[in-house]
Amino acid sequence: MLFKELKNKSVDDLNTYLKDLLQSHLKLRIDDSINGVADNSQFKKARKNIARVRTILRQRMM
Repeated sequence: MLFKELKNKSVDDLNTYLKDLLQSHLKLRIDDSINGVADNSQFKKARKNIARVRTILRQRMM
């Protein structure tokens, strides 16, 4: 999701989205350890999305 789209979401929506991202990242890591992942760039995308959401949440706390 784009940064502009995330900025328009509420804090509750962002927290829910963050939980979903963390769960999908964990599932990706588990799948990689068991079977291997064909596209390793998924890890980088997942980490960047998590960082985007955490950045917006941190900005709203200040």
